[in-house]
Amino acid sequence: MIQQLIQLIINQLVAGLAGVITTPATRITQGPITRPSQALRPRITLEADKLEWRQSLNDDTSGQPRNIESRERIPVSVGLPQGPYLLGNQPLAGTLDLVVVYNEGLVTEYTVPLLAGIDFTMNIATSQFTVIKPIVGANALRAVYSFVGNASVREFEQTLLVTLFLDTWTDLNRLSGLTTAIIHSQQVLLLDQFNFLSPSNFSANGFFCQVQLQRLKLVSMTMPPRTSTQALSDVVVVLNFVAVGTERLGKSLSGGFGIVQSIHTQGSSGPGVTIKPTLG
Repeated sequence: MIQQLIQLIINQLVAGLAGVITTPATRITQGPITRPSQALRPRITLEADKLEWRQSLNDDTSGQPRNIESRERIPVSVGLPQGPYLLGNQPLAGTLDLVVVYNEGLVTEYTVPLLAGIDFTMNIATSQFTVIKPIVGANALRAVYSFVGNASVREFEQTLLVTLFLDTWTDLNRLSGLTTAIIHSQQVLLLDQFNFLSPSNFSANGFFCQVQLQRLKLVSMTMPPRTSTQALSDVVVVLNFVAVGTERLGKSLSGGFGIVQSIHTQGSSGPGVTIKPTLG
């Protein structure tokens, strides 16, 4: 589930370890790999490992309609950047939040929020929005909104292994510390990028599967045995991270929910009574 996250982390490590590792773009890659020679060290690889679905109180298997959050990445049209753009589900009125993304996927990525009614307009009936603010040069639009559907929700954890192939023990603390610092300090950006770029988020004919990550944490470090026979040129350390997220599987329902304007009760011998509730 987290293959896209691996590439995003690699991008951050390549930029963050520039000047620390020679040619980091060739030394920081997806794993697994065979043990590199001393001339090819230091080397850092990332790979996804064990995936577990957690049975917890947060799991929800109810089939009742409810408000469901959707996150969508929409590429900006080069020829018509203002749109209109079509959402994957019919949004509930007033729930759409939009940001424009520049330099997407890079360490220089930044976003600009758009204000409803000022920077964009939304047509609920057609599930389309149009951007008013100029966004020439942007890469994508990221939309967060609520729609009505039924879904089962379950939590999962997947292990992310970051393996450091080092040629000296003196590099152990430096590279393990810097690698961990880069991943943790960029965690918000990484999770935000993944939640919109993940290929695990897809829909067809009203059915959908959504994968969202909430956090990424370092849980342990596997150290090599340091003995009199341990070669100083063959130091291998594994940082064990865990990605925690949720998976939603379900079907969207068109029409949504509206605010109750009035309630009409049938009378036994008359026209009945119409009640107009007030919001307090």
